[in-house]
Amino acid sequence: MSTPTASYPRATQPPAIEAVAELLDLLYLRPLPNLLTLSLYDRRYAQPEHKRAVAFILEQTRRQIMAGRDYPQLGLCYFHTGLIHRRWGRALDAAHFFNDARLYWNLAGQLPYVCLAQFAQAAAQHEGLLLETALLSYEKAQQYLPRLKQLLNYRSQQREAVQIKAFCSQMSTLLADIYQQLRRELWQLSMPMPTPPPGASGMGSSSSFSTSRPTAVAHQTEPPQVHADLQPTTRPVPMDSGTDTVPEPQPMLTPDSANNRRWFQLINHNANFLPTLHAGDMVLVQLASRHHFRHDDLLITASEIPEAICVRPQISGNVSDSYCLGKFVGPAQAGAWVLFHHDRSPTAVPPEAIVGHVVTTWRTIHS
Repeated sequence: MSTPTASYPRATQPPAIEAVAELLDLLYLRPLPNLLTLSLYDRRYAQPEHKRAVAFILEQTRRQIMAGRDYPQLGLCYFHTGLIHRRWGRALDAAHFFNDARLYWNLAGQLPYVCLAQFAQAAAQHEGLLLETALLSYEKAQQYLPRLKQLLNYRSQQREAVQIKAFCSQMSTLLADIYQQLRRELWQLSMPMPTPPPGASGMGSSSSFSTSRPTAVAHQTEPPQVHADLQPTTRPVPMDSGTDTVPEPQPMLTPDSANNRRWFQLINHNANFLPTLHAGDMVLVQLASRHHFRHDDLLITASEIPEAICVRPQISGNVSDSYCLGKFVGPAQAGAWVLFHHDRSPTAVPPEAIVGHVVTTWRTIHS
């Protein structure tokens, strides 16, 4: 069963499917005569009563092309299937078809189209409100661009070179705009939910809905001007039983948003530990909802660790609380082993001192 595209208030929509189709038109592959493309669908089959027939045609075409093992055309077929499903409002179904297109284009060695399919999958995930997944997919699409520019050196005498160059330019422009929009959406989702008026939606004084708010909430509706950045990675550090222990944990943050997330800002920089993060950078933290973390997860802990990277919450009821940023290296008997320095042993952190794990990092634009 297909999953309809969810909706919620947005300042603007994510990249329109027309933008994805325009990127496709910039490149060089031309579809087979029997392939149902998005433009042909719009001209002849856009009426609702044709939907079942269109789905049948698409499936039959995929089978025919599969029999001939024409992977470039098979990728085109899956891609147009995704475009058409997006027309039907099935963004997440479209994302699956774009992923299939990417796999077949990868088999055919069609790197520009692999990048395109990755971008289209990200756009569909974005519209389907899988925001964190979309961010990772956008970043993967961006990682193909340097390789495509290297490819131009080998195709300087071919007509594809001009098309690939135009494709890279347009893709870079789109990604720059998308990162800013996605940053705003992630920020908005991390803000506190508004308090409903008494009696709204049938919820009176006997309702269990909590209207409590922190005593000192920062009135921020827009995040600082930042751009998207990949989560930092450093070389794995072997777990060792160190002598550091965490002091008595500070009070935890009180969740007050729908998805229990908070923005934290880095106070200082450690050039030898997580060197890609700088003072002023932002991290979006999923408040502790699980105790089984992945290796190299970045964790926020309510503790005071000498010379560690310190962070402060953007929304907090107590500005004197102390929080540090570290890297999960393994489970402890109770809690976790967390690395806070590159040249010291991990610290045993009790579970009640783990605020949560970082899901997104944003680098501040420094002048």
